[in-house]
Amino acid sequence: MTRAEVLRAAGAPDTKLDAHVWVYWDFHVQGISVDKTYDTLLVVFASDRVAFFKLCAQAPVLAFIARQPAVALVRLPAPESRTRPGGR
Repeated sequence: MTRAEVLRAAGAPDTKLDAHVWVYWDFHVQGISVDKTYDTLLVVFASDRVAFFKLCAQAPVLAFIARQPAVALVRLPAPESRTRPGGR
C-alpha cells in the first residue's frame, strides 16, 4: 500500500513522528472487536510503501514521544474522538 492509498483510506495522519512514521490517534475499525485501549495506529513506510503497521495502546506511544527531543513539534491527540474516512 502506498502513502497515497493510506491517505485515501484513513485520511491525513494526526501526527508524523518523521517522514516515515505516521500516527493516527483514536483509530477504530468498524466491525472489528478489539480491546478499546488499542486505539492508536502506527504506520511505517519504506520506499514510499507501508512496511509495517500496528494497532496499539496510546500510552506507550505518548511515553515514547515524550522522550524525544522534538516533542514540541508533535501534535498530540485531542481528548475528544474524531471521525475519519475508513471507519475512524
